[in-house]
Amino acid sequence: MRYICGFTKRSFIVYILETKALSHQFGAGEPVVRNLDLKIPQGSIYGFLGPNGAGKTTTLRLMLGLIKKQSGQIEIFARPLEHHREQTLRQIGSMIDSPSFYGHLSAYENLLVFQKIFQCPKSRISEVLHLVGLSRTGSKKASRFSLGMKQRLGIAIALLHNPSLLILDEPTNGLDPNGMIEIREMLIRLNRQQGISILISSHLLGEMQKLVTHVGIINAGKLVYEGTLDKLVSKSGQSFQATWEIDHTARAMEIVGHKYNAVKLDDQKIVIADLTRDQIGAVNRELIVAGIPVYEITTSHKDLESIFMNLITNNNGTLQQFSK
Repeated sequence: MRYICGFTKRSFIVYILETKALSHQFGAGEPVVRNLDLKIPQGSIYGFLGPNGAGKTTTLRLMLGLIKKQSGQIEIFARPLEHHREQTLRQIGSMIDSPSFYGHLSAYENLLVFQKIFQCPKSRISEVLHLVGLSRTGSKKASRFSLGMKQRLGIAIALLHNPSLLILDEPTNGLDPNGMIEIREMLIRLNRQQGISILISSHLLGEMQKLVTHVGIINAGKLVYEGTLDKLVSKSGQSFQATWEIDHTARAMEIVGHKYNAVKLDDQKIVIADLTRDQIGAVNRELIVAGIPVYEITTSHKDLESIFMNLITNNNGTLQQFSK
């Protein structure tokens, strides 16, 4: 791991994973990852966010050696991945896409299969089942598990060999609110009590805000923000997100779109993600003076979702949909 030294002992930062100028493209198409420099601090829960097609999953696959690196560097545990792949991957647990397990086996039986592959102590199976909250599933077949239980089983498999770093791709995708809470609380517990660093991609921004300590946001394969979640949120200060319900949204975009970086949500709504109270009033006046009826204004303090939207909105005011 690389140490960044400041003036006091508390200034030391250890990065468990770094990428430097990482780039990748498929065939003759546009690069999906462009000169990506990521720094994941040891002990963090790092949220990896970006719109659809931003390169998140490709980046995770590159980090795990599932895709051959074309250019740039990947260092994990201060070792170049390409020279220490087998040794490095022994210390990483991962779940990319849907969890892989045997539906006709119980949770314990599934872990027994992977215990033989990983060659870890058999006693670790009971420990991991307890960690993920599956210790009481008994002989119940995995095919009969709820989606949340299946996700937890996938994470249990990733934890079986006692990794230092956990890499998860959309672990709460498709879960109901209770399932999301269970996964969130489990990951926080693993991080705080077991000391496991976690890198997690997700499009569920409200959920990520409750979970992560650090954030990396990419758009079109480029890093647009990296740092602590607190710093990202504090950058918005006392700004607001405001939504106008109006007629003639196309005309409204001509008037305020470029000036305020407005986004057209649908035929009756526009939204602006970074405004003071005075600016909200100014926008409203401009719309009324232009003869555009305003039916409703809704305001809210900026959260991670609105900050994210502001970061990845392109110049013509079209919001790119965020997902995997």
